[in-house]
Amino acid sequence: MKKNVLRAAVVAALAMLIAAVNLSASNLIVNGSFEEGTWLGNYSWYRVPPGSTDMTGWTIGGAGIDWHNSAEMVPEDGQYVVDLNLDGGGPSDTGTISQSFPTTPGVSYVLTFYLANPYGHSPNAPLLNVNLNGSDYAFNPQAWSGWANAWVKETITFSANASSTSVTFSSLDGSGYWGPVLDNVSATPAVPGVPEPGSFTLMASGFAGLLAIVRRKLIA
Repeated sequence: MKKNVLRAAVVAALAMLIAAVNLSASNLIVNGSFEEGTWLGNYSWYRVPPGSTDMTGWTIGGAGIDWHNSAEMVPEDGQYVVDLNLDGGGPSDTGTISQSFPTTPGVSYVLTFYLANPYGHSPNAPLLNVNLNGSDYAFNPQAWSGWANAWVKETITFSANASSTSVTFSSLDGSGYWGPVLDNVSATPAVPGVPEPGSFTLMASGFAGLLAIVRRKLIA
């Protein structure tokens, strides 16, 4: 009887460990492909004003952003993308999107996103700024003249210094009506299998509960 109890406890503990590892591999960014929220657009786009909470998980800043569906753009993932430029009126006519996500101090993470450089932007000038973990990173893929198959995957590896890390995407070129255009943002631990704070809590509480159960069974 005692052996059966111990065997069941070990199996349950392993299941919880696997679940925690799986959680660590999931995307820490909420709504990274901009699929969730209240889309109030016309046929193809919705101008989201600064301070709006319509796009789940993201804080909208600057002059606002254009949230496009797939009617006239080809998303990298899902059905929606974000355009950080409005009407080409210069830097003051651009927007930002920001989000904070849970991290463990000292652990390395990888932020990835897909960037498109649309019509009218120079391939020699910075197009997008990413403020991450207190540092700025500038990006500008080769310019192109159409929406299909033009996405460039960008990657930043960083070491977290707090239990929460903020990322902000902003435009560095407000002269164009289109772009920079973003899709499929993700953040994951650089080393697979490194649990996040929530996973550690899950494992600790789970193991404590299992220990209590086994102890009662063995005493009984």
